[in-house]
Amino acid sequence: MDEYTNKVKVVVDKLGQIKIVPVLVLNSLDEGLKMCELLVKCNLKAAEITFRTQAAEAVIRESSKRFPELFIGAGTIMVTKNQSVKGLTTAAGLWTAAIIGLVCGAGFAELALFATAMVLFAEIVLFKIESKFTRKVTDINIYIEYKHAVSIEEIYAIL
Repeated sequence: MDEYTNKVKVVVDKLGQIKIVPVLVLNSLDEGLKMCELLVKCNLKAAEITFRTQAAEAVIRESSKRFPELFIGAGTIMVTKNQSVKGLTTAAGLWTAAIIGLVCGAGFAELALFATAMVLFAEIVLFKIESKFTRKVTDINIYIEYKHAVSIEEIYAIL
């Protein structure tokens, strides 16, 4: 195996061992560092930091330096243990929308309409077909919104 493949394997193996990945929306660097410190203290090994605020980039950069044991992701696309991909549709949709916009701006309106029709077909028709095959999948997503970082310790103790 080449070096890139080895690195990918290490990351995938590490992600496979992680059971809980908190998704964090952080408004300041200080808040982000406190949250990452708390995650490490609670022995959580990963966090996804969303890019919904201006502090996100600074939090990712600084927390990566201060907490090397914490696996930090942003805009994550994950493969679950049953090989189900999560988050790919959003990423692909953003790229597709940008490309269709470029095609339209370049004067190829017919091609942009065709591409839009293909995307809609994939999103609507193929999604229904996929849903029939994946009805029995037992993934559980838990969404917890909190006001104070201290409550994370209580939630983790319950889990």
